[in-house]
Amino acid sequence: MGTICIGLLVLCFTLIPVGQAEARDGLFGPPLPFFAGCTGRLSALMEFQWLIGAPEAAQTAELREEMVLILDAVTPPDGGREALSLRVSAKRVHWALLTTAAFGTDPDRAVQAQRRADHLIRGCTDRLLRS
Repeated sequence: MGTICIGLLVLCFTLIPVGQAEARDGLFGPPLPFFAGCTGRLSALMEFQWLIGAPEAAQTAELREEMVLILDAVTPPDGGREALSLRVSAKRVHWALLTTAAFGTDPDRAVQAQRRADHLIRGCTDRLLRS
């Protein structure tokens, strides 16, 4: 059943016609960059939650595992390096946002970083099929 859901999700991402603005956001372009980025972001969030002892870490870990399954499904046989590179890059950037939000000395910048981090994660998790 999970494989069917993943397949349907991938099909939706590849067949839906979109405007230029949506394509630029990476939501409906090639699925590999989107899902690799989301996997990296969720990894950063999960590890940050572990660091600060947030109880949401377990739920984030489950979401990350779902994203890993989708990423594995959309990664071509020769795309492992690209996927890993995209994951690491997104994780590094998201970690920086979370660090700025939690430990930044400029309150306005900290709020902006938290909003951006939340927005990016929502952009990922809103696309997961949840029951």
